[in-house]
Amino acid sequence: MAFNGEIYEIMSWLPAKPLYKLTTIAKSSMEFLSETPFVEKQCRNSSSRTEESLIIQEDSSLRERVKNLKFCFLHENRSYNGIPKKSIKFLARKGRIIASSNGLVLCRTIDSNKPTELFLCNPVTRTWLPIKLPSKKLAKFFRENGVIKVVFLCGNFFGVPKKFPLDYTLLFFTLHDDDDWNSGYDVFLFEEGGWIRVQENLRFEGGGDLSFDEQVCCKDGLYFLSESLSPYVFHYDVKNGTSRTLPLPLEKHREGGENEGSNLGYFRLFGWEKKEGDVWFESICLVKCLDMVITIWVLENNTGHTGHTGTTTTKEKKTSSWSRVFTIHMEDDLGIKKSTWTNSFTILGKDLIFANSDGLIFRYCLQGKNRGNLDMICNYGYSCSTKLRFNSFSTTLRPCLKNLIKKPFKIK
Repeated sequence: MAFNGEIYEIMSWLPAKPLYKLTTIAKSSMEFLSETPFVEKQCRNSSSRTEESLIIQEDSSLRERVKNLKFCFLHENRSYNGIPKKSIKFLARKGRIIASSNGLVLCRTIDSNKPTELFLCNPVTRTWLPIKLPSKKLAKFFRENGVIKVVFLCGNFFGVPKKFPLDYTLLFFTLHDDDDWNSGYDVFLFEEGGWIRVQENLRFEGGGDLSFDEQVCCKDGLYFLSESLSPYVFHYDVKNGTSRTLPLPLEKHREGGENEGSNLGYFRLFGWEKKEGDVWFESICLVKCLDMVITIWVLENNTGHTGHTGTTTTKEKKTSSWSRVFTIHMEDDLGIKKSTWTNSFTILGKDLIFANSDGLIFRYCLQGKNRGNLDMICNYGYSCSTKLRFNSFSTTLRPCLKNLIKKPFKIK
């Protein structure tokens, strides 16, 4: 290896693009870019930084190809970052991005003539690898119907230790019984190139379905927002196979009474607080938009649970509580009118990212020395009458593998 010591350490903190540029100056540096210890260190250090960019695509039918796929790098990262154009064209042509973690994106294919597949891709290294669904029946079904419900996270999680670069978790959720309106989910885990069912008929007692667009990976499991008329938060402890439901925060009526009608308005669920080096969040935050006001709560004291294992229920004292931390007035704080608000937003770190109807993407700082600052970070490219979908993204050298035998394909 040509580099070691302090230089090696410094290099491991760089994003992928400057590392590849270095190879044009010092060809010997190409050696360690393919060495597993260095790649693992660079990926781990990437988890210690704030996300570099956003992946933005229109939130139209998930069975349609993306018309405008954009990687939006934040101001402080633009000068030394970028995604190869061939990768962006490949992703837009082949399918849709449904998840992102530590430099990899998980996508679904879109082709009415072929069964649906998943595929992993590292846009920076221009590599990708297909992943078949758990059964041919499901592959045919999702070609024409439904939204694929998956969870994807890089790094050891859910009590399943794996060695790099196979240390990622991919979960697939499918209805246990299509003919039963009260059916729960069968949960499959992707392991060494194959699917293993880890849970049968996982039930959620609050009614309605779960929104997999509103999912958060925390250190104690997965959190989802329900799609029922009276929404709630569903927690699934993957490691122990238990689950519980959390009511949304109560609010005060102007007359003084409490209101369970926190179901009024538009709700989103996001992660809140990450420790350095972790890929999962410490907690969740709930965001509500109503009457041009954005309210944000954080889940605190998140211990104890009411659990369900299959059809068995175990009850323990719940001590979780919601704490309202921010109230944002769209017109006064964000300078946006009702006619230009699109409900396209996300929480990235401690920033509120949102799009207006002209396709401009803004960042509003919620905490820190820049609290209250508002700046435009990119132009999505055209008027956004439809909602946009955001995924955070960081550039890494992480390989996309499903086992140590099958090598990924190269994007040409």
